[in-house]
Amino acid sequence: MNGERPRSRGRGLHRSDAGRDDHRHPWTIGTGAAASAALLGAGVGLHLAGDAAESETAAKVSRLSDGSMLPSSAQFRKTYDEAHAANTRASLFHGFGSAALVAGAAVGAATVVYVVWPRKAEIRTRGAGAEVKLVW
Repeated sequence: MNGERPRSRGRGLHRSDAGRDDHRHPWTIGTGAAASAALLGAGVGLHLAGDAAESETAAKVSRLSDGSMLPSSAQFRKTYDEAHAANTRASLFHGFGSAALVAGAAVGAATVVYVVWPRKAEIRTRGAGAEVKLVW
């Protein structure tokens, strides 16, 4: 072949991010970091609110079981309903808090991946494998 390299003729995969800017958008990074921090903060706050509601539930249940009220009294029923409502709040706060923590972690991870992902990638297939070229 006269010392020439054989041409691909369209058989290989070639991907290049030639249209992409060489710099990252700082507003995207800032927005991702702020959203992640806000979601993580909300998750922690909701978990703390859930813990407070659990404490309220425990206090109401201890009043129900200390023998000071008759199970047929209106006060017993009211305290029972309040304990049930506090337990429901605790469950909701913990559930939403966990969801916020997971979402915040996912947004944070996506932001980090965006920052460290190569700006330009080229993949070329060869006879025995592939050649990958990454530029950060």
